[in-house]
Formats: sequence, C-alpha cells, structure tokens
Amino acid sequence: MAKITMQDLAERLGVSRFTVSRALSGGSGVSEETRQRVKKMAEQLGYIPVNSDRFRDHFKTRNILFMIRKDLLSDQHFWPMVIAGAESATKKRRLNLIISVIEPEEEIDGKLPPTFLQQNIDGALAVGEFHPTFLASLSKQKQPVVLVDVDGSEYPDTVVTHDMQGGVMATNHLIDLGHRDICFLGDTTLANSFYRRYQGFSLALSQAGLVKRQLLPLGYQGWNNSEYKERLVEAVNTITGFVCANDLFALNLIGFITDAGKKVPDDISVVGFDNINIAANSSPALTTIHVFKERMGERAIELLEWRIKSPSAPKETISIGVKFIQRSSTAYR
Repeated sequence: MAKITMQDLAERLGVSRFTVSRALSGGSGVSEETRQRVKKMAEQLGYIPVNSDRFRDHFKTRNILFMIRKDLLSDQHFWPMVIAGAESATKKRRLNLIISVIEPEEEIDGKLPPTFLQQNIDGALAVGEFHPTFLASLSKQKQPVVLVDVDGSEYPDTVVTHDMQGGVMATNHLIDLGHRDICFLGDTTLANSFYRRYQGFSLALSQAGLVKRQLLPLGYQGWNNSEYKERLVEAVNTITGFVCANDLFALNLIGFITDAGKKVPDDISVVGFDNINIAANSSPALTTIHVFKERMGERAIELLEWRIKSPSAPKETISIGVKFIQRSSTAYR
C-alpha cells in the first residue's frame, strides 16, 4: 500500500496542497469547514504527517509478515480465526499483512522467508511452535518478532492463551458436578498449549485432593490403534468425566463412547477446549473452554507495534484469558 501524501489529499478534495498543509497544521487562512473536510479525508485515507511521531517511530515499509507452519493450515477451525484477528488489526493501522507458509524442511533448516531477509518488513508474527533452529534464525534478525501461542520464555515477545486457567476451569466444572474419576485426554507433546491445559487439570485435581489418573495421550491420529482402543475401552468403563486437550479430541471421544454403548452425558461427561464453530452444533452440544482466537491475532499486532516503538523495553508475554461455556455434554454424577 503506497503512502498517502498531502498532494493526494489535495487532489481528492479539489484544493491546493498549501490549503491541506494549513488545515492539518492548525494554521490560519482556512475555514473551519475546510479544515474538518481535510482532517476527515486524511483519517479515511490513513495519511501520516511526515513530522509526526507515528511517521518517525512506527512503520516504515508498512508490511507485517505472518509466518505459519504448513501443517497448521489443515486446522480449519482455529488458526483462520487468529489470522482474521491479525488482518483486522493491520487494516485499522493501514498495514499490509503478508502471509508466509513455512515448509517443514525450511523450519528444520532455519531458512527464513525471502521477504524477511530482504528487510522489506517492519516486523513479524511467528504462529505456532517452530523448530528451535528456525527460532534461532529469527532471533538474529533486527526486525522485531512476536510469537503467537508459544511459551516464549527463551525467545521474543509472546502472546498466549491462559491455557492453565482453562484447564482448571474445565476440571473444576466436573468436580462441582460430583465427578471424582476424571481423566485428561490428549497428547501433551503435540503442543505446548496442550501441556499447559494438562497442568491446569492436574492443579485442580490436586487442590480437590483427588487422585490424578494416567492421561490418555491420543492426538489427531491413533484412534484406531489397537493399543489405544483397548485403553479407551478400559477408560470409558471406569472414568465418569473427561477433560480433552481440544474440541476435536472431545468430539472424537464422544463418538467412541457412543459406539461403546454408553451415553454422553448420562454415563460420561466430556469437556472440550477452544470452542471451535462445530462445538455448539455437535450432539450433544459440547461443553468447552472458549479461546479468544481473533483477539490473539489482534493482540499480537498491538504488541508488535509497541515493540517497534520501544525496541529496548523488557520482553513481554501477554496471556489472554479464557471463558467457560456450558452446554449439554456434561451432567451431574
């Protein structure tokens, strides 16, 4: 997007460049009506005065790079919402969001997108859990980077969901319903966010004085694996409540429970996590933890803008709260 100049404003309004300059600077010789017309047009077109702090300190190229791992694009329920949030925030700032899909081999080799290396961006978002080699390459660049949905204790500024809080909420809900045999379903090695959710689950059980069952490390695959099926059959015959690492796992679990001849929530209660679109329309409708996915993208852009203005400020980690959503997949024990 090309920068808007005073001449552009003058031509749009049918006035001289001098009139635009006087109107924006508060100078005399311009009627109040014209002054307001100029200011309104400047705001609509995103004009940035050359002598303003915003022009000097904010964006130079007006390009923001959005890097996402290729495998995450297969998730049509979560990441598109994060991208939508980032796009909304960049549009408000008259910025260009350039999406770059990182191939697995590029990630492992630490190969950054050409746009990054050409230094044609003001900063970047790195979305998802990248290989340490890729993160190391990012840390050597002069442009600021904000990590999204990654525990960034060793890396730059980060925006995450308060997953541990959500894990506590989900587990306490089942405890409040009278459940005592509660299990966590999900492979915590797949995502750091899954592990944080499991930490919340474990904390809630500990605070309630309940025994922590061995977790079921199922992921997006393996539901037909004979070993896991055997463990699942055993679990659905002994467990009364499940906290799942995400909604997709929860919906798969409900299908398995139904096939096993049991009912949700009459026999077993199930809580998901993320509140993806299909959660409300499942049968039964899924009780879950709402993740503010669009806000993650918006907040990441806000944090990146702050970092561009404050390059020497301490690193920040932003944790976005979650919300408990009760539907029909849980019931009193």
